[in-house]
Amino acid sequence: MACSATKGRQAAPAIDLYQGVMYSTFRANVPPARPAFVILSARHGFIESGRVIEPYEQRMTEARADEMIAELPGFDSIEWPTGIRSILLAGGKTYQRVMRAAIKRRIELGLLNSDVIIEQTSGGIGYQRAQLGAYLRNLEDLTVNHGQEPTKYYNVRLTDKGLKASMPENAMTKATEQRDPRSLNALKEASPATAQIQMRVTPDRKNRYVRQAQAEGLKLTDWIQKHMDRVCKEAGQPDTTMYRENGDNNEQE
Repeated sequence: MACSATKGRQAAPAIDLYQGVMYSTFRANVPPARPAFVILSARHGFIESGRVIEPYEQRMTEARADEMIAELPGFDSIEWPTGIRSILLAGGKTYQRVMRAAIKRRIELGLLNSDVIIEQTSGGIGYQRAQLGAYLRNLEDLTVNHGQEPTKYYNVRLTDKGLKASMPENAMTKATEQRDPRSLNALKEASPATAQIQMRVTPDRKNRYVRQAQAEGLKLTDWIQKHMDRVCKEAGQPDTTMYRENGDNNEQE
């Protein structure tokens, strides 16, 4: 996970020092059995979440990323957990470039399995927060449901015409037989990657969703993502209409 520009004012464990919105999302969604967690700091390189560091100001520029990649043994000297099957790269493209270089190096050194599944956040910060939250909730589902189907994940957008929720396509997704049930793209095999759900929602229903999201301390799109099954079940009621799109064919449901 990438570090954040927003930090506390005093030295603290990295997980507490960083105060950006991605870290708020992490704290709100991380399951009790916390997953292995490594931070990429623009100043320090890869660090353990519990390492105590001072506040600092340094950006992850392309030049800084190049420097880290050229000197990876020095910037990636911590011990990573063993037995990793799935990795989520959470951060901007420049951070992810360094992360991928570190993963490639560790695979070459035999420190990671070559078939490890790599997911990544993408899009705007709102989408990235939703993707991180979904990934963490999927980990909890995997534990509670003993490997059954994890939480469904959609990219959620609100427009003047209503709600649009699309299943994401990930170029890094591996073949079905190689995939881990914790993947963000758990439904990709079941439905086309282009499948979308569109709902025409009245202002009254939208206002109710807003109130419920506020009560849970969530952004509206994050609340819809969390309660997508309930939202979908309400489709077709008098003030809601839902369509599922597959390519150019629209079928009302």
